[in-house]
Formats: sequence, structure tokens, C-alpha cells
Amino acid sequence: MALTNLTQTTFDAMLKEIYTPKRVENVATKRRPFLKMVPKIDDFEGDTLVVPVQYEMPVGVSADFSKALANGKPSKYIKWNVTIKEKHAVHGIDALTVRASRSNKGAFARARKREVDGMLRALGRKASIAMFRDGRGHIGINNTTPAADPVMTLATASDTKNFAVGQLIYFATDATPPVLRDSGATLEVASVEEADGTVTFTANLNTITGLAVGDLAIIEGDISSEFTGLAQWLPLTAPTSGDSHFGVDRSVHANRLAGARLNKPAQKIEESILELAELITEQDGDPDCCFISHTNYTKLVKSLGSKVEYTGSDRRANVGFRGVVVHTSAGELEVYADPDCPSNR
Repeated sequence: MALTNLTQTTFDAMLKEIYTPKRVENVATKRRPFLKMVPKIDDFEGDTLVVPVQYEMPVGVSADFSKALANGKPSKYIKWNVTIKEKHAVHGIDALTVRASRSNKGAFARARKREVDGMLRALGRKASIAMFRDGRGHIGINNTTPAADPVMTLATASDTKNFAVGQLIYFATDATPPVLRDSGATLEVASVEEADGTVTFTANLNTITGLAVGDLAIIEGDISSEFTGLAQWLPLTAPTSGDSHFGVDRSVHANRLAGARLNKPAQKIEESILELAELITEQDGDPDCCFISHTNYTKLVKSLGSKVEYTGSDRRANVGFRGVVVHTSAGELEVYADPDCPSNR
């Protein structure tokens, strides 16, 4: 009898698929330009990351030398003490399924790879949503008076994309920090209707004691534990005295420490981009990118019409995203569509 060798094909169930850091990032950030472009630190050590910033230059400047000498003050500096946020993703698959789907002959897709890739994409999607929000963990806001009905209408219809069948959702007051309703009782998502901006649960809304219009919908476990995103770093309302953002009172110079802000929802998107770029430039900023929802991106392209100009292959080619160029007083600004950017920002 001839010797039969153990081959890679027959030993496949015991082999590992290697996910390099680059591959993990590529899977997690696919189609999410903001998450992709933000620099990552993968060698962080300690309990906080110190980010120093100079927000004011020396003020000892005057036509009168004696006054310049007497009134001279040094540059102004602050430092943010940024803390770590945990994010976990899990999946389970039994050995029989691994073996049954180990080749193209037995399955349309390899279950192991599909599940791992899906887990990474879900993790990236969750991180991307959080990076546009304020850290309280909500993925939508209830706009329905609780009744013996399982259907919740969201305040922003496009937020339905943040919900998934099978998620457990609890509700909290619209406060900072938010307070859980009904001691953290949850409802399970049964279905999602994006066209209507509704989410249907497996139980009626009035089973959650105290639930009210304006309450935050939060995935179980995420309350006040998400990344602090753009909505908090660049708040629509300027910080006031006593603000403490990672240890910094930004009210001493709101525009330089909390960003330029513009609240004109009825204004054309192109006009808002131009005005914001101007506001940033006036504060010695150097804007180069803008992120908007896909719906707003389409509106922008239609508004530009024959004037539309797309980014060339020599600009940010390494990120793999194509944007629209808007010419501002600050220079060329690249506008990218991001699926997780709220439609009202």
C-alpha cells in the first residue's frame, strides 16, 4: 500500500488565516473615509495620551517699545489628556461548519473568513458612527410617544442605518451623562425600515418605563463609553466657562479650541462649505477636507452641475476614496461622502 500524505487541503480545518494589521484596518475602514484618514496610534502606552496644542502667539507687540516690553506675555498652550475607550467584537463558529465550508466545492463562501471579515466590518462601522457623535453612545433619538406599539420613529430618519436586526437597545435621557430608563431594560430590534425612518422591536415601546420623546437609543453596553467624536470636539454650540474637555476649558478661545461652527440648515451645502472654510482660515486654520453624508454629497454634485470637479489620482490616492473639489478662499477643499456622517451635519 502506498503512503498517503497529509496535504494542506485535508489539514485545512486546523490552519489559521493570518490577519495582518494592514488587512484588519482595510477591512474595518472600507468605504469609511473619515475613519480611514484619521491617523492611528498602535503603540500607545500609559493611561492617557497627552496632546499639546499652542492656541495663541506671544502678545508683546506694540508700536511703542516700552509698552511692548511692559505688556509682553508668552504664547498660550494647553494639553488634552486623551483616554482610551475599549471596543470589543466577537463571533462564534463551530468546527463542523468550518470543515463543511472549507472549499469552493462545498460552499459558496468560507464561513470562517466571512464571519471574521464581518466582525471587523461591524467593528469598523461602529467606530465610524461613534467618531461623528458626542461619546454618549446613542445611535438614534426616539421621536415616538410610547404606546402599545413596537414601532419607533427616529428624529433623524437616516439614523435607521445604525440599527441592526437582533440588537438589544436601551434608552436614556438626553443629558450629559445620560441616565438609563427603566434600570436599563432593553428592547430587541425585529426589523428596520429605512425609507420610513422606523425601527420595530419585538415588544411594545410602553414596556420601557419612563420612555419619552427625545430619549437616546443606545446599544446595550455603550452608554457613555463610546469614542468622543466630532460632535463633542466640534460642538454646534460654543463651550461656556467651566467646560472641561479632556481637562481643558475651551471657552477661553472657543473657535481655536472647539472649532469653527455654522448653524444654517436651510443654506445650500456649497455655501456652507465656503463659509466654514472662511471662518477656519480667519482663525489661522488650514482646512483641506470636508465630510458629508451620501445624500448631501449627491445634492452638492447636482448643485455644482457642470462645474463639478473630482479629485485627481495625485491627491490622497493612498486612501482609495474619490471626492469633489470645492474652491474656497482657503484653497481647494476635498469633499468626501461618508455613510456615517449625520445628514444634518
